Amino acid sequence: MEKIFPTLPEELLPFVSVVVPTRNRQDVLVSCVESLLDVDYPADKLEIIVVDDASDPPVALEGYRRRVKSIRLDENRGPGAARNEAAKLARGEIIAFIDDDCLAGRGWLKDLVPCFQYRDVAAAGGMVEPAGLTRLLEKYERCQSPLSMGKVQRKAAKNTAVSYLPACNLLVRKDLFAAAGGFDPALQVGEDVDLCWRLLEKGGQIYYIPGGAVYHRHRAGLLPFLKRRYDYGRSEALLRKKHPQDKKKHVCFPGSGFVLAAALAWFLAGATAALAALSGLAVLNLFLQSFCRFKGIRRAGGALGFGGVLKAAARSQGAAVYLCSRRFARYRSIPALAASLLVFPGLAPFFLAFHMLPGFVDFVLKKPGLNLFCFVFYHTLEDFAYQAGVIAGINISKLSNNIKKFQKEDPGNGIERTQPVKGPH
Repeated sequence: MEKIFPTLPEELLPFVSVVVPTRNRQDVLVSCVESLLDVDYPADKLEIIVVDDASDPPVALEGYRRRVKSIRLDENRGPGAARNEAAKLARGEIIAFIDDDCLAGRGWLKDLVPCFQYRDVAAAGGMVEPAGLTRLLEKYERCQSPLSMGKVQRKAAKNTAVSYLPACNLLVRKDLFAAAGGFDPALQVGEDVDLCWRLLEKGGQIYYIPGGAVYHRHRAGLLPFLKRRYDYGRSEALLRKKHPQDKKKHVCFPGSGFVLAAALAWFLAGATAALAALSGLAVLNLFLQSFCRFKGIRRAGGALGFGGVLKAAARSQGAAVYLCSRRFARYRSIPALAASLLVFPGLAPFFLAFHMLPGFVDFVLKKPGLNLFCFVFYHTLEDFAYQAGVIAGINISKLSNNIKKFQKEDPGNGIERTQPVKGPH
């Protein structure tokens, strides 16, 4: 069900402070500012604050001084810290965050501000669309970007399809932003996820609205694209350390353990029959589970036929297989492939196929504007890059914990200290 947010007349619109952090991107910043000046919102209820995070040379906004405030930080502190500095000076009861590589749509604020009619709404955000669609990666990002939250309204909740809203299109109530402590300046990536989770923990509600669009300049080069996904993976490892209570859940279907164990045993006995065995066992398990559910429905007085039960069970198990393969591709495929190549090379093609399965499913469901090969290619590399970031983040976290533990146990860091010599030198 969707929550209704009635349109507000202009006299009831709240004062909004738009915050734009920037560093060494003069050209895109100017385009962003010009789009903000064109936003359909009363000028007397809107301020724009640009935070120059120690750009070299400093950003130049002389032509926009009348309507744009600017802050310059003496040293590079990251986007989270830059936004926090602007929030301290913001006069609006609502702070609207946007990145310098985005363009605001004309209806951006009027589409999202009505959410704050409800006092329990802490934050709201809208669609993030690609600013261009001329390159293959831009077309891929249109449907696969982690900044894109889809085309239906959602209420954010942890460990769901929408568990946070990206900082490039995020409106937050100022008092609740301050109460939550703002962005964590120690997080260079994932600071928006952390903020949203803390707002949720304090009882605030966060809504994603399929409107209020901003247009993001996605990375069109393959290496920058993969580097960003690697950074996202590292940030997830740090976020899980900071929020240890929010663990991802494994998704399986009834009988999945039996199917996989039997298929593995069959594979070890004869590799050529493994795929057929897996398919046969999965179909057998599906019919057995459907029959048990059908009998239970009949005992309860339900009228659903066996065909309907079978169809529902097939969709349920298909979704579980997809989610299982999605988790494998994001967190387990690199160790599995490495181990199989070292111990049992014959398993490697099956692990790789399971890693690539989500790409084929997403292609069918999302109908992107590029061919199957390109989509699955980008999808596969994206998951490898993200997983490499997660692995690196976990190892760095463990190293940090070991160093802290060592320092706690040995404050002298293992260095023998001598007593000072008394008397004249």
